[in-house]
Amino acid sequence: MDLLIDDVTTISVADLQKDPIAAIQAGRGGPVAVMNRNEALFYCIPAKVYEAMIECVEDFELIHLVESRKSEQSLSVNLEEL
Repeated sequence: MDLLIDDVTTISVADLQKDPIAAIQAGRGGPVAVMNRNEALFYCIPAKVYEAMIECVEDFELIHLVESRKSEQSLSVNLEEL
């Protein structure tokens, strides 16, 4: 999923309070920044975007684990003995 920071829709807290569903739909499937005095208070993101973000975080954690273990001594194992 390609998502650029420029693709973030912004809404005010008042807009969110008036009509939460319409405010979220304004994002058209992307994140919506809820603003207060030109400062983002929080972001509303669709479940698919959240799941993609979590998957990326998990991938980076696995990369870090692999990199940290790359220099470890390997052991020969016979699968039949297990």
